[in-house]
Amino acid sequence: MEDDQKIEYELALLIDDQSAEAVIDQFLAKLPDGAEIEISKKEAAKTIRLAYPVKKFNTATLLVYKFFAIPGVISKIEEGLRFQKNVLRSLLVTLPVQKEEVVKKERVVVAAPQEGVRPETVEATVATKPKQTQSTNPEISSNELLTKTLEELGE
Repeated sequence: MEDDQKIEYELALLIDDQSAEAVIDQFLAKLPDGAEIEISKKEAAKTIRLAYPVKKFNTATLLVYKFFAIPGVISKIEEGLRFQKNVLRSLLVTLPVQKEEVVKKERVVVAAPQEGVRPETVEATVATKPKQTQSTNPEISSNELLTKTLEELGE
């Protein structure tokens, strides 16, 4: 993998109040040492109730960013977030790579039906899609999956 190849990341932050959102936006826009990121999506800020107090806060604002960056920048982002006093918690993950449709070129030899006729070579383009795998995410249709599994075990 090249060092200059950008990878897609997702950053989720819990901040103490909604006014701190501007501070985080400014931090991501002006990263140190020429480190740049391309923010592809920013979800709307949500105020959520926390399951337990975090730094004496019972509610927090959830910010989610999706962005492209080179892997060397990530350590700078994580280090910078540690020193942001408004950030209660942060989580930075690498998103899975989306496989694009693969196009193959195949050579097909058509046999001659009669003697004395040359066989022809024809190029054909075949598009294949990546195989769909069953999701391991328990939130997605967990009841349907459990029902199906129970039916299979009952047979």
